[in-house]
Amino acid sequence: MMMRKLFSIIALLVFLPCCGVCAGADETAVLPYTEDPFSAIAGLPFSFCSGAGAWETLISFAPDGSFTGNFHDSDMGDAGEGYPCGTLYYCNFTGTVVIGEQSQPGCLQLRLASLVCIDPEHEAFIEDDVLYIPSGPYGLENADVLWLYPPETPLSMLPEGFMPWAQLWDIDDAEDAVLGKWGLYNEAEEYGFVAPCVRISDPRSTGGSET
Repeated sequence: MMMRKLFSIIALLVFLPCCGVCAGADETAVLPYTEDPFSAIAGLPFSFCSGAGAWETLISFAPDGSFTGNFHDSDMGDAGEGYPCGTLYYCNFTGTVVIGEQSQPGCLQLRLASLVCIDPEHEAFIEDDVLYIPSGPYGLENADVLWLYPPETPLSMLPEGFMPWAQLWDIDDAEDAVLGKWGLYNEAEEYGFVAPCVRISDPRSTGGSET
């Protein structure tokens, strides 16, 4: 029961590719960058991952700037007595960001107001032949300052440390290209989260997809 609840956020987003993009999406579906940025990004799955390995951190914002998130890292080769299916490191967390000073054109400075691990006192346990070990909110270490980049951000404006996380390797010939997705950058650690610029409908809802 605990693990089903623990990974509910993963189950909703598992069909999205790691570090999802919206390349080829209709331009009318791109969310506008407005004076109410949290409403613009509410419900979008911000993903922090390398594209290699079985780890990922997901964050989803609410219109008021609060967020929930989950980190998981599977190591199926780390098995032992009682857990033949391997080891999984996890962390569920919540937090809040507030708008800081917009000191760069075209992007928004956010400040981390709170960050709380939901299960900080849980001990490691075995369930369904897997060893579960509590961890931390990987990607948000020392995240006092975060930068929010809208899809319209020119690639030339992005910090070098953000580029690999957005799978942007070679932009020498892309002076006029734009990010094409939402970006969230942990300046201190040079970690980058990305989110598709269109919302995916929640399969639990009865309405249609939201764009």
